[in-house]
Amino acid sequence: MRHGHFKLLICVINPGMTANHQLKDGLDKTSDIEALGSVHSYISEGRFILRAAHFHFFKSDLPPDGSTEYSFPADFRNDQDAPIECQIDPIAVQAFQNMVLSMRRQGAAIVYVESPLYEPYFEANKTGREAYTNQIRSMLTPAPFINFDGPEYASFRTDPTNFYDGRHPSIKGAREFSALLEQLIPQAIASAPQAEAPHALNAPRQAQRTARL
Repeated sequence: MRHGHFKLLICVINPGMTANHQLKDGLDKTSDIEALGSVHSYISEGRFILRAAHFHFFKSDLPPDGSTEYSFPADFRNDQDAPIECQIDPIAVQAFQNMVLSMRRQGAAIVYVESPLYEPYFEANKTGREAYTNQIRSMLTPAPFINFDGPEYASFRTDPTNFYDGRHPSIKGAREFSALLEQLIPQAIASAPQAEAPHALNAPRQAQRTARL
């Protein structure tokens, strides 16, 4: 992230993101040299070379970003036995906040998103989910917020074909969700108050640079 040039950060507001800071995937201890030597990076580059040379191979028709769609049969039977746990780990929240601030300092636009749940599952967890969302937003840097728990998105949440369980979208639901975000994110950024604007944290620094010029 320190060496990236990011324009947009979409942060999903989800209890799983801030429940525990102990879970590590090892990337926090990986140096730049080790990342460059990753066998997976060479596999990815090799795949692009083969595609450019028009060689067909397994998954050669995937999108350029390498995303894969997996189809699962819908199963809502276990939803009542899996309530949302809304615990907040202050260390995890601070790490989340540090990431947001770092991206804003680089000039990236920040948008928070509350992803949709299947309506019966949402209703069963509504009180705890709303309390968590309000608390976590009060702990993070202000930024535009797209809330799919709102009544305007009830038609999406009540359509069972948009989900394969209470929490996860089906392929159809993911496509519709992505299409909605494509419309809503530019609107949210354009209508954001000045304090939530992408370059708000950089304004004094940019003014100093302009003065020097």
